[in-house]
Amino acid sequence: MQMKTIISFIFILVLSNSPAFAQQKTPSKVPFTIDAVVPPGVQSGGSNYLASLSGEDLKNARYIFYTDSNSTVAHININGTDVRLTGGPNPEQIMAYTCKNYTVTLSVSKKTPIKSESNGDDISTLKIEGILTIYTAGGQAISKPITGKLRYAVKN
Repeated sequence: MQMKTIISFIFILVLSNSPAFAQQKTPSKVPFTIDAVVPPGVQSGGSNYLASLSGEDLKNARYIFYTDSNSTVAHININGTDVRLTGGPNPEQIMAYTCKNYTVTLSVSKKTPIKSESNGDDISTLKIEGILTIYTAGGQAISKPITGKLRYAVKN
């Protein structure tokens, strides 16, 4: 009798871990959301990286991530809150920022020149494509493909 109970228990345990049973479980909730954030009209040194989730968002100035001119301070809107991040590029040129139990990394995979913005300054602009990844202190993460602009002063 005990052996039959043990075998039944093992059978139920195996069944509950099977792929067919796992599909019936409810999907896990998205750990957080990222939304548009608007750079201020005036900031020290202007914006350097401006990134959005699509080219259309970028065209309509719906940024989800931007940095200052030195790429040492960045802003992102997480769960409806503008989060100011600090850190910036390390010697390996990985852009990594931290604040409020978040770590945000920007890895740029492609840079292409785009038409220079004529505003009287010597500014060069590159179109960028890459991945924006956000990690929480609890180990949750999301990665989003981004489109953006990298702007920097041209040195003569």
